[in-house]
Amino acid sequence: MKKLLALVLVLGLTSLASADLVLTVDGNPVTQGQITISPSQTIELDLELTSGENILQYDVAYVLSNAQAELTLPNQTPPYYGLSFPAVFDMKSSVTGMPTAQYVEIMGGQMSSPALVGPQVIMQGLILHCLEATPVDLTVVVVDLTTVDGLDIPIGTILGTLHITQIPEPVTIALLGLGSLFLRKRS
Repeated sequence: MKKLLALVLVLGLTSLASADLVLTVDGNPVTQGQITISPSQTIELDLELTSGENILQYDVAYVLSNAQAELTLPNQTPPYYGLSFPAVFDMKSSVTGMPTAQYVEIMGGQMSSPALVGPQVIMQGLILHCLEATPVDLTVVVVDLTTVDGLDIPIGTILGTLHITQIPEPVTIALLGLGSLFLRKRS
C-alpha cells in the first residue's frame, strides 16, 4: 500500500516598511500560515504587488535550498520561458540569466511611465515540484535594484521563505503503527 504523505508550506514574509511584494501559491496570497499539498503535486508560484503600493522596478530570485525540489518553467524558450507577466511594464519583465532547477531570477520595471499601482500580479507561472521527502526552503531574495512604494530595497533582502516539510496523514501514521506492532509480535 502506498504511503500517503502531505507537504506543508509555511511562508514567512519580512516587512519591507510599508511596501510588500507578496508570493502567492496557486493564485492565493500566502502570509504566515500553512498549505498542504501531496508530494507528487506541483504548485504555481506568482509574485503580486499588494493594494495601494507601487513598484518602479524589481529584480528578484527564487532560490531552492537543496536538490530535493525543482523550479520548472512552462517552456524553455527565452526570454520569458512561458511565464506570464500580466502587469504592463516599459522595461518588459523577463527571466534573466540562465535559469536552473535551483535558481530563477526575474526582473522588470518602468522607465518613463508612472510606477505600477497595486493590487497587481507581476509574474505568474513559475512551477515548484518536490522530488523527495526531505525539508526544502524556497527563498525569494532581491538581486538588484528593486524600488517599491518609493523605497529602494537593498540587494540581498529576503522577501519571503517557503519552508517545505512533510507531515504524514493520520491513515499513514495508523498503518505505520500497525506495521510496527506486527513486526514486534513476530520477533
